[in-house]
Order: sequence, then C-alpha cells, then structure tokens
Amino acid sequence: MRLTYSWWVQGKPFNGNVARKAPQIWGCKVPLKVRFFMWLAYNDRLLTRAYRSIWRPGDPTSCALCGDDLETTQHLFCGCAFAREVWLNLGSSLGGGWCPSDLNHLWELGSRLSRRNDRSLRSKILQSLVPAIMWAIWIGRNDKIFWGTLVSVEGVWEGAKRNIGVGLPLCRGFPGSS
Repeated sequence: MRLTYSWWVQGKPFNGNVARKAPQIWGCKVPLKVRFFMWLAYNDRLLTRAYRSIWRPGDPTSCALCGDDLETTQHLFCGCAFAREVWLNLGSSLGGGWCPSDLNHLWELGSRLSRRNDRSLRSKILQSLVPAIMWAIWIGRNDKIFWGTLVSVEGVWEGAKRNIGVGLPLCRGFPGSS
C-alpha cells in the first residue's frame, strides 16, 4: 500500500513507472472531486463525446461548446473556440496573451504556476488556477448538454473562483484553517 501511495501521490518510481504529474494533480488545493477529474483528464479518460461514441456510435461527437470538431479531451480544453477564449482571458489577466496549443502545454503552465518550494497563499491560488478553470469548463459543458443552459466565459470564471475558494481553507495560513 505504501509503495502504491508513493507512486501515485508522490510521483516516485514503482515497477519502473513514474506517475509524473501525480504530485502536481494530487497536491493542488482544490476539492478532491476536481483532483480526481484532473487525473482522468491527464490519463485521457474523461467521458467526452468522442470517448462515449465507442459505446454509443449513434450519439453526436461534435463539441458541445463550439459545435466544431470531434469532442476529445484535447479539443475540449485546448482546441475549442470557447476554451481558447477562456485561456486567452486568463493570459491577459496574467499580463500576456496566452493560450495552450495542447494538453502538454496546459500541464506545463500548471507546473510553472505551482512552484514547489513556495508555500505562500498566492502560490497555492495560482497552483489551483488551471484545475479550477478546467473543472469549470467541464461543468459548463455538462450544464449545456444536460440542462441546455448557456455557457459564458464569465460563468466559467465564477465557477473557477468558487472552486479555488473551496480549496483555500485547505491552505495553511488561510483565515479559518487549522
């Protein structure tokens, strides 16, 4: 059990394999369901329309947010026009026009934002930014599919702020945390 934990959460070798992004995913200060979601996204196991079409061939496969292309994890978070608008919005708020070209670029941003030795509250908020935005995009997508609601960039930002706010009490030094 201890070996599995050290492989999965700490990113240490186990049977020659290393879970490289595991510490970044499991160590960020967002709710557990968001960390689990990130693990599924990293391993390309989200139930996107493309993945679902394996079991239900007649169902639509186009992106629920933009209507273009095949809805894969890659497209949903990097290629989708809506997601690109969200990331460009983030880039402009961080002082530049940034938009991920692929999921590896997105994981890279998460790594850069989460500096290992920096335990400040600001660093923990930045570390949680990418997972919180990805989760908010996913929730917006699901709301559009299942409830027919309109999804907006502002709505995604509000959802991301809520997710970071839920994770903040997990940070030492946050008022009200133990």
